[in-house]
Amino acid sequence: MTELLTQRALKMALGQRESRPGLIVHSDRGVQYHAQCYQDMLLANHCRPSMSRQANCWDNAAMESFFIRLKVELVYAMNFESISQAKS
Repeated sequence: MTELLTQRALKMALGQRESRPGLIVHSDRGVQYHAQCYQDMLLANHCRPSMSRQANCWDNAAMESFFIRLKVELVYAMNFESISQAKS
């Protein structure tokens, strides 16, 4: 995961949703989320950064569990004919 990818994902998410000042954006402590450009994007969009505690993998355990189940039960189990079909 690169800094550019996280910045593009944040820009896409903010553009597709109505967000209000004070929106909490949570992440782990990856270097791409610590990057100055990413932090500047958060502040420019009136977002409040939130990060898991250092060396505490349990902070994100529920979401990690959800995403692995999603991948196993949906993504890996199906053959999509197009990107459009996969997105829908």
